[in-house]
Amino acid sequence: FQPITGGNSVIIWVNDSANNVNRSIVTFTFRQLATGGGGGGGGGGGTTATPGAVVTVTFGNLVTAQRKALNVAGGTPIYILELNPAVDISNADVDMQQIAFPLTPNEQRKTYAHIEITPSFTNSDILGARINFKVTKAWMTENIVREASLWRLKDGQWKEMPTSKVAEDEFNVLYKSDIP
Repeated sequence: FQPITGGNSVIIWVNDSANNVNRSIVTFTFRQLATGGGGGGGGGGGTTATPGAVVTVTFGNLVTAQRKALNVAGGTPIYILELNPAVDISNADVDMQQIAFPLTPNEQRKTYAHIEITPSFTNSDILGARINFKVTKAWMTENIVREASLWRLKDGQWKEMPTSKVAEDEFNVLYKSDIP
C-alpha cells in the first residue's frame, strides 16, 4: 500500500470467452479508530450476506514485518485477508462491507461484487496485503467469465494486481491477489 489521501481502491476484472473485460471494485478507506476492535476473528465458511452487512476481521496485535492471515467469515467474496505490517499495530481490525455501486448495465452483468474495506490503522502502517477471494462457478458460467483478476485504483489510474487462481471446488473458483 502507498499512502493516498482519502483511501485506495482495487478492482477485480473478469474476462469472458470473447475476451470482454469487466470489473468489481474494492475500496480501501482509511480511518483511525479511537479504541481497539472487539469481536472474534474469522472462522471460515458462513453465508453470503446482502449488501450492507459488515464483517469485522480482528487481527489483534500485529508485529512489524510478520505477516498474519485470517479467515473471513461470510459476507463478502473475500475469504482470507493477510497483512504485512510496516510497524507494530495494536488492536488491528478490518471492516468489510459489500455495497451497491452504480455501474452501466453491461458492467453490472459482469461485476461480481463491490466491497468497501475499512481498517483501523493507516495506509502507511502496511507494507502489503494479500486478498484471497472466490467467485462462484454458477456466476462465472451465467456471465461467460473464464478468469478474474484484482485491480487497484491509484492516482486516478487502474493497475492490475498480481492475481492467480489458487484452486476450485464444486461451487467456487478461488483466487489470490497481492497488493503492494
